[in-house]
Amino acid sequence: MHEECYARRGSRNARGRKPSARDIIGELLRLGPRYVQHLVDQGIEPQPPRHLHGVHPGDLIAWWEELERQAREVVEERVYGDEVRLYRQRETTTILGVAVASYPGPPSEQDPLYVRWRELTVAWAAEHYGERLAGVYEHTDERHGHLHVVFADQGRQVKHSLAGHGAALRALQNGSVKADAKLRLIEANKALQDEYHEAVGRHVGLGRVGPAPSQRRSRSVQLRQRLKAELEQTAGSLNAMQEAMRRAIEAVDERERRAQQAEARAESAETRAQQAEERARAAEARAEVAHAAAKRWRMAMEWTSQQIAEMRSASKEVLDPAAHELLFARFSPTPAKSEPKN
Repeated sequence: MHEECYARRGSRNARGRKPSARDIIGELLRLGPRYVQHLVDQGIEPQPPRHLHGVHPGDLIAWWEELERQAREVVEERVYGDEVRLYRQRETTTILGVAVASYPGPPSEQDPLYVRWRELTVAWAAEHYGERLAGVYEHTDERHGHLHVVFADQGRQVKHSLAGHGAALRALQNGSVKADAKLRLIEANKALQDEYHEAVGRHVGLGRVGPAPSQRRSRSVQLRQRLKAELEQTAGSLNAMQEAMRRAIEAVDERERRAQQAEARAESAETRAQQAEERARAAEARAEVAHAAAKRWRMAMEWTSQQIAEMRSASKEVLDPAAHELLFARFSPTPAKSEPKN
């Protein structure tokens, strides 16, 4: 459990702008996209808060507007030398207090320890804040159950009513230095945690601290560690980018190599096709030569046969039959040879 306080106008510090009290109420009530974006980013469907004690959620805006009106009427005393002047309360004066109590588990009605924790927390808040308590509200739309305890003091400053800040202010008013006041703040916050654990935590089996509390570190050490972590993360990202670029280059080289191989195969196939075409043309030329030779041979045979026939016909008239047969016996027809194939 921890306490915070907020003003009508959010102040700025080294970590940025602190939310205003109206921002906190808007987030508590889940009013509009502006106040639920952190849930949407986690894939969570926002749900309205559950009313456990005090002002109903539907009346909380009206309650806050009345608190603002009261705050504008509050007068502060400021000392300037020997003179005391009265001024209206600043907008940056914290007038809204919120304590958030968290449970290490989901907000399940089937969990008897959670139900008991919720009841004890409401009872503790009613006793601890008394008349300042405005209401207690439960959020059930997040992974861990938690309650928002809202309190105020009729528009007056609430920061000094917080356990830690109140102890620090009293220490300063008693003449302590800031370092001692800071120690009082830490001790008072520890005492508040002890009180809450005694009233709530121990009854539902919760430990006062976690199993391995983190060691407190100075701001400079935290900044160095954060910077180191960011540098390591950046280095890891650069290494990952370099590895991705290397794989991309290898993939491009591999595709280029395959393209060159495919181009070489295509050129080889084209060369073989050209060679086959040349062989086909040579074969066609040889076939044409053979055909022409066969044609000439046929023509010569026909001319020879014709001459022999003419000579045979003419010799019959001048030779007796016996001489004629003896003379032309050597020219007797023989089986014709087959012509060369094309």
